[in-house]
Amino acid sequence: MDLQDENRMVRTGNKDFRRYTAGIFEHEDLQLLKGLSNHGTVDLYDHSVNVSYLSMQVCSKLGLDARTAARAGLLHDFFLYDWRKGEGPRWHGFRHGAISLRESKRRFDLSPKEEKIILRHMWPLIPIPPSSPEGLIVSMVDKYCALNEIFNVEGPETDHNCLPGGSDAKGKGMKNVLICNLVKTRIIGSRLIGLVYVPSE
Repeated sequence: MDLQDENRMVRTGNKDFRRYTAGIFEHEDLQLLKGLSNHGTVDLYDHSVNVSYLSMQVCSKLGLDARTAARAGLLHDFFLYDWRKGEGPRWHGFRHGAISLRESKRRFDLSPKEEKIILRHMWPLIPIPPSSPEGLIVSMVDKYCALNEIFNVEGPETDHNCLPGGSDAKGKGMKNVLICNLVKTRIIGSRLIGLVYVPSE
């Protein structure tokens, strides 16, 4: 078993993660994301699991809706094509949120909040910001995971893993990560959310 497989098992074996994403995680079409190019050597499936799992953790620590964050995080890039190979539409970065939402709605029952999180997760590349704290978290975690997956910013022990510390997903290596300051300090998280939070219509 390589490190990527081990990290995947740690996340998907988490009881809260499996409970929150029930009906999505087991779906056969989610498995189609495996092997689709995304960031560095991390495929679209593992990136989606990374974003979902870490968004769930952050929202849980902040007293937010961890279930919504986990579900929307798992589906935020549910576009079912390999954009690195030229598949899909032009301007993928701007359009894949809407495509992921369309594909998700065809298969799953989503709440209005989950729909907006998926649709707006590419803010600020797209001009419309998240409309909920959970949406802001998923958007931030997506960027954090992407950078870590591309550049391995936390060092070799995090290969294929957006949570520092390798297979130890219990927080040992999370101390120096910006996103985890948001986890540890409710005040910082609340102030950050207050700066960019736009209430839903």
